[in-house]
Amino acid sequence: MTDLRHVHVGGLTRAAFLVRGTLAAAALYGADAASGFVARAFAQTAASDIDVLNFLLGLETVQAALYSAALSNAKLTGGLKSLATELSSHDQQHAAALSQAITQSGGSPAAGPKPSFTFSDAGGFLTAAQSVEDTVVSGYNGAITTLQSPDLVAAAGSIAQADARHAAAIRLQHSQPPAPLAFDAAVSQQQAQAALRSVK
Repeated sequence: MTDLRHVHVGGLTRAAFLVRGTLAAAALYGADAASGFVARAFAQTAASDIDVLNFLLGLETVQAALYSAALSNAKLTGGLKSLATELSSHDQQHAAALSQAITQSGGSPAAGPKPSFTFSDAGGFLTAAQSVEDTVVSGYNGAITTLQSPDLVAAAGSIAQADARHAAAIRLQHSQPPAPLAFDAAVSQQQAQAALRSVK
């Protein structure tokens, strides 16, 4: 079990308390138990952060569409099918938490992109998935630095970490190094959106 004595979340705000609760719930019961805490921590944000949340929601929407297309069209089997199913579930949970946070913050979840993936086999899926997952991680890296709320940074980081693990898992399935660089790049919202539009 993770020793939470060495994890520190500063401040005495309600959101900081919720982030602490997220860490404890994740350590004790797993990521699914923490998703409600993450959504509430996201809600402790200024309206100016809503655009960033909507951008992150768009990233998760693309990921969910990727895995939906893979499970429908790529003829996945065995461990790869199980992995795609698990990652699809994670991304749907991320999207739901972000949507809830936007609504609780007084905003409206933006209509997400509607990507069209053309792959029809496992190889095509893995090529697309590696591009999408790597881009999403870089997009989170860029977006997190623009958030105003420290509590929101912590909560967004909990999703970014999960997405980084997704990227590593896909890279391993694609016979690629899971962590090819010591440091991940950060990209702007515009760069991430352009990169994702090019993935088919």
